[in-house]
Amino acid sequence: MGGYGYTAFQTKAITGTAGYLGSGTVGGSYVVSARTNSPSGVGTWTGYVVSDGTTHYLYNSLVKGADVRAQFRNRPQTTVQVQVSGYWRSN
Repeated sequence: MGGYGYTAFQTKAITGTAGYLGSGTVGGSYVVSARTNSPSGVGTWTGYVVSDGTTHYLYNSLVKGADVRAQFRNRPQTTVQVQVSGYWRSN
């Protein structure tokens, strides 16, 4: 039930700036939530609003040089794996 997924890591270029996420497709017409995730901290979840063709800012206070990735979660009651495609940048 529910679950998490991650992108590859990027290096943060500017302290405290929001990341940017552009979703292409979210499998099965589901919605997911996203945030930045790093060994040095995490950002704020977007809420379950990431769907096909949407864009979102991933707010965080991570510092320049941090290894950062995007983290996704689906709703707790979702019983299938949900594939997300698109692009993101850590800024």
